[in-house]
Amino acid sequence: MSGKLLFYWKRGRNQKIHSFIAVALNRVYIKYDWGNKSGWNKVKNEMVQLPTKNNQIDFGFMETFISAIQKLVIEDVVLHTDKEIKLTEKVIKK
Repeated sequence: MSGKLLFYWKRGRNQKIHSFIAVALNRVYIKYDWGNKSGWNKVKNEMVQLPTKNNQIDFGFMETFISAIQKLVIEDVVLHTDKEIKLTEKVIKK
């Protein structure tokens, strides 16, 4: 990433972009112990890295990335559910 890009959240932004940014923020802020009064003064100058393309925040990449993660999770749930159904059918047949 070259340089600094400022990003201001606009209403109506896509939920997938929101999810991507929430995870990026969490990765930066996780190191602070809020119980020890880290507060805004310690985190306000932290940098959050977001994907860029042509020196602009790449919202399309964020949407595509989160969509791919969602598809993988759904696939895992379907595989797990199919496995549970087969095991249940086995038990019922006995």
